[in-house]
Amino acid sequence: METLKLTAKHFKKSTSYWSDYIGDTDVSDYKGNIEIDANL
Repeated sequence: METLKLTAKHFKKSTSYWSDYIGDTDVSDYKGNIEIDANL
């Protein structure tokens, strides 16, 4: 199974509490593991 690693470069700050995902991969139906760096 493939693992997609998401780092700070995959997100941008928004005007709300959370950050917006801006990566190229569609993660809404990703067939594999997704790892997200801590403290994002």
